[in-house]
Order: sequence, then structure tokens, then C-alpha cells
Amino acid sequence: MCEAIKELAISVVGTVIGGLLLAFIFIVFSHFSFFKLPALSGLWRFQSETCETSYNTYKGMKLTFLVLMWQEGNAIHGSGEKVQEDLKGAIKTFTGEDRSRIEIRGYVTKRYFTKSEVVLHFNEQGEKRPSSTMHALRVCDNETMEGTYASTAADSSGKVRWTRGSDGLVFEGFV
Repeated sequence: MCEAIKELAISVVGTVIGGLLLAFIFIVFSHFSFFKLPALSGLWRFQSETCETSYNTYKGMKLTFLVLMWQEGNAIHGSGEKVQEDLKGAIKTFTGEDRSRIEIRGYVTKRYFTKSEVVLHFNEQGEKRPSSTMHALRVCDNETMEGTYASTAADSSGKVRWTRGSDGLVFEGFV
């Protein structure tokens, strides 16, 4: 009987020590980037390229937006302006009132064994009508996100690349 109690006590102590060690390891690693969400707050620009559309004139069109984004946990919010359009080499720069504004909402999903994912949604009041767009992105590094988009504007979809910084672009339409 005494041997059984001794084995039980050793087993309990071993389990408690193992649990405490595991908790300590988790606490230590949670302070390192392995467990942290990517930090996405800041100034970004993104360029989308239309690959599929119901309006063939827009195929290959590239749109550039300038965005201020902030992050609260895994929630993302932001606002931005369309600053440039490249339609088959004809570049149109939008200024002042010609810039359409967007309000962005989305979230980050932390992936531990692959790149973290970001889903963003925004509405835009276009020249002809409002549209709604979704971006599905992978965080490449602290400076870049890449992925695809789908939009109600001309039933379009394509690829998109987000880059941190303005690359010389400036906000004009915010009041």
C-alpha cells in the first residue's frame, strides 16, 4: 500500500512539474514573434490588377490606393484614397475631389506554420456607381502582403499587392 501511495505521489508531482514547465514555455514564447499577430498599423499603398472582368476594357487595369490602417488585436480598420489608374499604359492620376475614398474593415488570422492571412473589405463610391471589394491576403513580411481580390465593380477579380509606405504618393482628399 505504501509503495502505491509513493508511486501516485511521484506521478502527481511529475504531472504538476510538467504542467508548470509547459505553462512557463508558453509564457516565454508568447512574448516572442512566433505567437504574435503581424503588426499592420501604418501607411500602406496597394495596387490591384484586374485579371477577370465582365467589362473587357478593364482587363489588365491597375489601380493604386493609398491607405492609413490601424489594428486592434486581430481587427483591422482603415481609410484610403484611389490615387492612380493605369489602363493599358494610359496613366490617370486622381487629385482632389476626383479621388474616391474607401473605408476598410477586416481581420488577421495568425498562422503558426504558414504565413498569416488578412481579409479586408471596403466600399468605394466609383465614378458610375458604388462597389464592394474583398481582399484575401498573405502577410509576406513586415513590408508586404499579396493575394487576390474580388469586386462588384465590373464583376472583376485579380491580384493585389500591398506595400508599406507611400512611395511618394500623398493624401489630398481628406478634410
